[in-house]
Amino acid sequence: MDIHPARVDQFDQVVSLLTVAFVDDPVCRYLYPDLGQYLRHFPDYVRIYGTPGLHQGGTHLLDNAGATLWVPPDAHPDESALDDLLARSVADDAKPELFEVYAEFDRAHPKEPHWFLPLMGVDPVARGQGIGAALMAYGLDICDRDGTLAYLESTKPENIPFYERFGFTRDHVIDVGGHPPVTTMVRPPR
Repeated sequence: MDIHPARVDQFDQVVSLLTVAFVDDPVCRYLYPDLGQYLRHFPDYVRIYGTPGLHQGGTHLLDNAGATLWVPPDAHPDESALDDLLARSVADDAKPELFEVYAEFDRAHPKEPHWFLPLMGVDPVARGQGIGAALMAYGLDICDRDGTLAYLESTKPENIPFYERFGFTRDHVIDVGGHPPVTTMVRPPR
């Protein structure tokens, strides 16, 4: 398996791969229940979260089958671009809960420097081959080398045991109205 930091010329490939991987994600489909709407807007969401790590080695690609977007400790997604995207693309009736969830995310983020994993996905036809585990190990090696905490927000309860196998522990459960619950998780460096 060839895992490497994605190059700028591979970023569209990463965006496409993660868009396919998250098509059945409960939070993504809560925000964009219509497939056309999801395909139109989710790639912009990926770009917003992927851009901060792209030039700092935080966007990883494995054999065109899996990708991770890690936001480095000294970087942040463009909040105004994210707010604009969500304001114009999410249904009005979902916005109050969505913005409440994002406020909870802000409170849950560790105060100390950390690598944030907003997106990790594997092409559905390649699942079950160890790609996610290899990508996670690759990213956590960087966290460990830097002596930095890792943080993520799990949108699928069935993924929590996977993260726990890598040393993540549950921190908070964010459960607001009809928005699917999200579990925040942290992992100290080893």
